[in-house]
Amino acid sequence: MVASYGDFLAALACILVAFSLLFAFAALSTMPYSEAASIATFQMTVMALGLSAVACAILSNAYAGK
Repeated sequence: MVASYGDFLAALACILVAFSLLFAFAALSTMPYSEAASIATFQMTVMALGLSAVACAILSNAYAGK
């Protein structure tokens, strides 16, 4: 199976959300230290890494001939 248009859209959506989370992380990291901001930046980083992994899985499944 060749990658379909929907596969690319799903992967693009995951990548865009991951980048937006990383930009939010960068904005929060410039704020004065607080425990809540620290926890939020950690959660956003984990979510961004997870979404990047999902995007990679979508594209690898699309090209694997699944």
